[in-house]
Amino acid sequence: MRDRNINNLMVYPSTLEDVSRLPFNNFTHFLTDMGFDVNSFLGVENYRFLIGGNCIYKTQLAANILQQVYSRIYSIVDLGGFHHSLLAYDSTHGMAFFDGCLFMPSCLHLNSSFECVETVFSSGESDANFVAIDLDNPMCTQVLWRFEDLHVSKSFTFSYDLLVHNAVAIDDGAVEQFKSIPNSLILRYLSSTGSLMHLSFFIRDRKCYLSRAFFNNFQEVSQLSKHQVEQFKFDVGLELNIVEELMYKACEYMCLSKRFLKI
Repeated sequence: MRDRNINNLMVYPSTLEDVSRLPFNNFTHFLTDMGFDVNSFLGVENYRFLIGGNCIYKTQLAANILQQVYSRIYSIVDLGGFHHSLLAYDSTHGMAFFDGCLFMPSCLHLNSSFECVETVFSSGESDANFVAIDLDNPMCTQVLWRFEDLHVSKSFTFSYDLLVHNAVAIDDGAVEQFKSIPNSLILRYLSSTGSLMHLSFFIRDRKCYLSRAFFNNFQEVSQLSKHQVEQFKFDVGLELNIVEELMYKACEYMCLSKRFLKI
């Protein structure tokens, strides 16, 4: 169930599409690691319903849903060792792949050779077009995320060895802490018009920018129009300057802490 803000869940995610539509961010786990009370700072009951979490968090949510259908749930990490997704198996329902960061409304179904002939299209009118799987070789399954409109065309490929997987730690919040330091802090969300948006805090210059994802039309937050600021609040459900301050706090701790390895 949602309120008028399309990204604001009123209840815990109950479908894979709910998980996909939750915004992605790669910084709140740094704050929770330092014991920072994100909910109190934002003045909300559950910040997850507004700004989501990283790929590990989304994998946990999807695992909680899919365990109702599939008897075995596995976490899988791409060959780059950074991005987390999910593989599910059941003797009745077969095998399925799901990545909560690719705006998939449902799983991709695989055969016993990890081959897939189907494509999952994003629901509704949005920038995130479709996800498909190609078996490059027996040891490398490639997941293709296609992003395309009249002005830009982008493809992103994640490669996996699906023979190597680890049982996902369902409901284990600590697993989210294993993400290492990125080059920028990102909040990725779908706008009310279906545009995939990025709020990016670049660590090097400590400045925050808003852009449509993959368009490289970065606008410094301080230069945004009143309408753009109001649109952000409508789409995300939070004041932009509050989220920017939250990113700054996460950046400061992340750079000082010895817990996280730089990449």
